[in-house]
Amino acid sequence: MKKYYNKSYILKSSFFIFLIAAVIHSLYDITGFEILKPFVPINESVWEHMKMMFYAGLIWAVIEYSSGTFCYFNFWFAKSISILLMTFLVPMIFYTYTAFTGKSIIWVDIAMTFIIALIGQLVFKKLVTSCKDYSKYNTLILIVLIAFILLFAYFSYYPPDAKIFIPQTQDVFKQILLYY
Repeated sequence: MKKYYNKSYILKSSFFIFLIAAVIHSLYDITGFEILKPFVPINESVWEHMKMMFYAGLIWAVIEYSSGTFCYFNFWFAKSISILLMTFLVPMIFYTYTAFTGKSIIWVDIAMTFIIALIGQLVFKKLVTSCKDYSKYNTLILIVLIAFILLFAYFSYYPPDAKIFIPQTQDVFKQILLYY
């Protein structure tokens, strides 16, 4: 098991999650297909970038699992925790760095996407290679993943009036003033 989750594999898988995120980032803008709205970002809000990381991680998990070499009893629990962590790291890191810079910086956002994928994969490795059996939580984690899928779909069409759903501009301070 350990040979599949070495440093090289973690870096490669993080890069593939990053690539998937990059592809789906502009997929709706490029195609305009309404059917994609629940699954890919439709604007530059933090919520939509959370959705991007969620689905990039989920797509990678399906690819990885379907390869047949990663069928460990903790696989889905570990992947789900990794996906949820990546999803929640988006606003945590974004709002932290923009609090200091006062604006969104594109190269930081791009680097942040790879770093989030890397952190997610490191947590996945730790959980999947654990001797502890987390499979008893699979039903709960499946319910949480389905809840997120439903929330992403619903809020794609009916976003609440909250800062996390407002598309970001380069000037975060200006946006905060416009919001409040």
